[in-house]
Amino acid sequence: MLKKSILQEAVHGKLVPQDPSDEPASVLLERIRSEKERLIQEGKIKRDNHESVIFRRDNSHYEKLDGIERCIDDEIPFEIPNSWEWIRLGALFAVNPRNNISDDAIAGFMPMPLLKDGFNNSHTFEKKKWKEIKSGFTHLANNDVAIAKITPCFQNRKSAVIHDLPSGYGAGTTELHVLRDYTKILYMPYFLIICKTHAFIRDGMKNFSGTAGQQRVGKDFISNYLVPLPPMNEQKRIVQKVNVVIESCTIL
Repeated sequence: MLKKSILQEAVHGKLVPQDPSDEPASVLLERIRSEKERLIQEGKIKRDNHESVIFRRDNSHYEKLDGIERCIDDEIPFEIPNSWEWIRLGALFAVNPRNNISDDAIAGFMPMPLLKDGFNNSHTFEKKKWKEIKSGFTHLANNDVAIAKITPCFQNRKSAVIHDLPSGYGAGTTELHVLRDYTKILYMPYFLIICKTHAFIRDGMKNFSGTAGQQRVGKDFISNYLVPLPPMNEQKRIVQKVNVVIESCTIL
């Protein structure tokens, strides 16, 4: 329970103090949108014609989607600091992207047992040629957040920031959802914390589909999930503090 409380405090903006000198999250979002536009113009990513934009007006939260504005105050789960913003995961990340690398490249392969559960950020992998694993598996790259989508792995917090893959790329069990930041601006360990919060797990379980024992969280739940976005420096302070406190809980 203590670890759950720590993560909740972290994403509510109550674990570390705000620093008035931090660049606010609104400016961070502008930088992300600008970088996305550059990548679109260069043909490296495709434009999302249904991208959500959330903004504040008259002390309320509004979302613009497909040219239509609507008030989403009833969807906002809690108050966040003034320097933070609300945004949907799908507006920040590519969800379940595909890799395009050489068939003969050595890549990492991660079956479910190699993705560790709990509150830590840990995984291992096997080495395989890309052509052996590129079909029929979920694609991964360094710095992606991978989240197990099937019960009981989802509830057990099998999730991690992917790192140290050979060639920087890999594949894993089909029972994963993957978040990829093509802009390379965001601090992915913060978003891993969000995916390990009690609220994320609880809301995901409410959206399970499938038969008993084989229930899964769908891609739409991940893409539409509302997350609190702190300033970049605060994201890093939050992760650092969470790691220290979780470690001390483990020792206790």
